[in-house]
Amino acid sequence: MFGGIWDNTYKHIQRTLRPLRAPGVPYSRLGEDDESGPATVEVGPLQHKHAMASLLGNLTRQRRVLLAVLSLAFILLFGYISNLSPDLGTFAISRLPDANDRPLIIYMYHETPNSHRNAAFFLAHGLHDGADFVFVMNGESSLPAEIPFGAHITIIRRNNTCFDLGAYGEVLASNGLAQRYQRFILMNSSIRGPFLPTWSDQCWSDAYLNKVNDTNKLVGMTANCKPWGRSIRPHLQSMILATDRTGISILLNGVISQCFTKHEDAVQGEMNITTAITTAGYTVSAFMTAFSQDAGGYMHHCEHDDVLYEDHYYGMSLHPYETMFQKANRDINPLQLKLLTEWHDRSGYSSQPVCGRGSKGRR
Repeated sequence: MFGGIWDNTYKHIQRTLRPLRAPGVPYSRLGEDDESGPATVEVGPLQHKHAMASLLGNLTRQRRVLLAVLSLAFILLFGYISNLSPDLGTFAISRLPDANDRPLIIYMYHETPNSHRNAAFFLAHGLHDGADFVFVMNGESSLPAEIPFGAHITIIRRNNTCFDLGAYGEVLASNGLAQRYQRFILMNSSIRGPFLPTWSDQCWSDAYLNKVNDTNKLVGMTANCKPWGRSIRPHLQSMILATDRTGISILLNGVISQCFTKHEDAVQGEMNITTAITTAGYTVSAFMTAFSQDAGGYMHHCEHDDVLYEDHYYGMSLHPYETMFQKANRDINPLQLKLLTEWHDRSGYSSQPVCGRGSKGRR
């Protein structure tokens, strides 16, 4: 029934809006472009004023009413997108519900073909209504059009500054997010996932958050012992990190509460995350199986290099079933990544049945 109503409404909108164009501008059907590209025109302020007056003068009363209704619907539909400044530099979060014990998952995004594919996979398989999600768009991005509407989903646009770590600090400091939530996952679009085997009924976000406890305050995918060009400072890598309010408070105390301007400073900041947590008297842990071979001692005598390269995981390549995510921008076993992506896409796997409210297991 609703499909028919929508089809009729859509056709009526097409018929009604077809004449709404400035004189001399070619018309392209909704969703289509001509061979020379989209039908667009650049005008100055005075030209724009005259063009708008001409358009409004030609509108019938019926079309004015329809345009007003469409404008209201647009505002309601996309109201969850944060208020933006003209330079994309400021934002406000207003639609997230009261947190209670719901975790906050911050997804950091900067548009590249690879990050877009990773984000699309996450939207299809990682979203659920058992957590609040904040998608942070660093710079211009087409991704917001693909993010579904939901009271538990917020989009923030900002300039592409401060690297991911500084952006996390900026977002967490806004609107008291660090005080509103008890549990946090910070992740970026350089990883693809979640990937889970068919026999698992585990929720990916619960798996990460459940490792955070009174003594362990930071959980990641992998541990790195040999950062390039630096002395050996073992640390958890920051593509995905889980912590709680205690851990976030430690990190916001000078670790990520700054704007990093150089890549090497951001790398140093990544190492400082682990150092700050352990200096405060807490432990950290990683999902990669090798980390668990020596309870509590791995970070003190690990001898491997950065495991997130082809064949660098003790002579192997790290499999995403160990960590639920794969670093997708370093050409690690590309055939494996391609096939796992295709298989999970075709299976229709969703995190909602295992992570969402009232979840009852894997579908």
